[in-house]
Amino acid sequence: MAFPNVSVTKDKPLVIDGTITNSHYGTVTVTDSGFIQVIASGVIVIDELVLTSIATPFLLCGGDDGKPFKDGPVGPVGIDGVAASSGRCLSAGIAGGNAANGGTDGNGVQGFYGRNGPNGTNGTNITIHITKVTNPSNLTVTIVSDGGAGAKGANGGAGGAGGAGGDGGTRITCGAQHCSPGLGGNGGNGANGGNAGNGGNGGNGGNINIYIPTLPDTNIVFTNSVSKGGIGGIGGAVGVGGAAGGVSGEENTGLSATPGEPGTIVGINGTSGQDGLVGQITINKV
Repeated sequence: MAFPNVSVTKDKPLVIDGTITNSHYGTVTVTDSGFIQVIASGVIVIDELVLTSIATPFLLCGGDDGKPFKDGPVGPVGIDGVAASSGRCLSAGIAGGNAANGGTDGNGVQGFYGRNGPNGTNGTNITIHITKVTNPSNLTVTIVSDGGAGAKGANGGAGGAGGAGGDGGTRITCGAQHCSPGLGGNGGNGANGGNAGNGGNGGNGGNINIYIPTLPDTNIVFTNSVSKGGIGGIGGAVGVGGAAGGVSGEENTGLSATPGEPGTIVGINGTSGQDGLVGQITINKV
């Protein structure tokens, strides 16, 4: 049975992914700083590995990095208070009802929480059989095993701002009489910030077993790297208070509406994820 031959370069690496693999290749020719990446667990057989120009590292065996989520949305802004109606005249010289006070606006809504960063997946548990190696002289073959890195936690959303208070109704002059103006509405309070998500944990390194012919002129270097946990997100800021509604007329001198207060609690920062455990690489000379 003829097994597929593969040409490998830095732009077209040999990537073996999925959950489980049972792959068998004929000749794998590596040029132009090519490399091999293994993300699946299982068994790989290479009848002949031809090395001309390889990357450093050359063989990468690891898990997938966690993919971070978007930051928590900002809390909705409070609804503005309704401006009041003005006073009115019953006739040219007779005042009717006074102007109304402006409406007090709504408070902002708390910022949404950031989601926790996903964990990195564990590294591969793979056995690789290489029957023959061609042109191995004066090469350094570097092998790296690690798990996927944990994703960063999403930031918390900022609290929504309070809405502005409605303006008071304006004074209307009705000949010798007038209608009193209304007071402005109070501003709404800003909301608290949302808590941030925690960082994901790094995946554990896998167990790599490689069976390869003895290569007297080739230096094989292997590294078990630690997969880093993701950093925690940043808590959301507080929302600002809404502005007070406007006041007009000398009757209301010294009287004013109250602006809203800002939110009081900044969102809590997320904690960082834990680093993954180190895997193991075993080189068996055959």
